[in-house]
Amino acid sequence: MNYSLKKMLDLRDLMKLYSIVIKETQDIKLLKEMYGFFKELNMKHGLASSVNDIYNLIVKYMLNSEKVFNNKQLLDTSFTLDIKKDMELNTDSEEQVLEYIVFQIRKKLLKTIYWNSIGALLNESNTWNPSLVNYCYNASINVKELCNKHKIKCYLLEIHPGYCKKAKLFKGNGFHYANIIKLKNYYLLDLTYSQFFNLGTTNLERIGLVNYPLTKAGRFMIMNEDRKKTALEVLKKGYIKIDDNSLKNYFDGFTISYRNGLYYERTKDYSYTTNYTIDDYFNFIMKKDNQIKHEGEDVLGYQKKYHL
Repeated sequence: MNYSLKKMLDLRDLMKLYSIVIKETQDIKLLKEMYGFFKELNMKHGLASSVNDIYNLIVKYMLNSEKVFNNKQLLDTSFTLDIKKDMELNTDSEEQVLEYIVFQIRKKLLKTIYWNSIGALLNESNTWNPSLVNYCYNASINVKELCNKHKIKCYLLEIHPGYCKKAKLFKGNGFHYANIIKLKNYYLLDLTYSQFFNLGTTNLERIGLVNYPLTKAGRFMIMNEDRKKTALEVLKKGYIKIDDNSLKNYFDGFTISYRNGLYYERTKDYSYTTNYTIDDYFNFIMKKDNQIKHEGEDVLGYQKKYHL
C-alpha cells in the first residue's frame, strides 16, 4: 500500500469518528478541527488527487457533520408571523406595501415547509426560523407574480458565483435569487437570506479546502458593524431600501464568499473587504462585467489545488 493511500484511509477513519462525535455533542469546535486535519494532510500530501473515491467519502462525512448545525444561526434570523391570519394590501405608505408582500410570500413559504399532508401545522408558534436553502428561486418568482398582480414594478435579481453564470464556479450551483421592487424608491427583497447564516456552513476554516464548498456570505456580513446592520435589516424585515451603502454591503458579502484559499495566498489580503463600487455591482448585475475579470477564475469558486 502506498503512503498516500494509507494516509487517506487513516484520514477516512478519523473523519468518520469525528462525524459520529459531532452528531452526539453538537460541538462546533470539533467541526473546525475536522476541517483542520483535512486541510493539513492535503497540503502535505496532495491527497485530493490521489484517491478520489476515498476523498469524496471524507467530503461526505464533513458535509453531513455540518448538517448537525442546520438549526443554529450566526445571527437571530427568526421572524414573527401568524400563518393563520391574512393581510390586505394597504398603499398608504411604501412600508405597508412591502410588509404586505413579505407577509404573503413568507406565509406561502411557511405553508410549504411546515404544513403536513392533512393541512395541520407542524409548528404552532408564531415565531419562525425555517431553513430556506433551495427556496430562493420559488420565493423570488412568487414575489414577482404577486407584484405583477398588483401592478407593482418588480425585477428578478439573479446572482451567480463570480457574477458569471457561464463560468459555473461551483459546477452550476451556488446561485441565488432575490428581487428589486420599485415604488417611489427602490427596495431589495430577499426572503431566503437566512440560508447564508447557518452555523455549519459559515466557518472560515472552509476556506482552503480543495473541491469543497466555500464559507457562506453570512460570516462576512458580521465582520463589520455596517454590513451586520444591513444583514439584520434584511433578515428581520425581509427588505431594505436601496442606497449605495446598503446595496454594496449586500453584494460584498457574496463577493467575498466566492473567494477561495488561493485568493488569500496570492493577495495576502485578509481584510475581507472589496474595492468594488455600486457602479461595479450594477455592471455585474447587468452582465456587462464580472468578478472573474478582476480577480481571476482560479481564485474563485471551488479550489482545485493547494499553493500557487
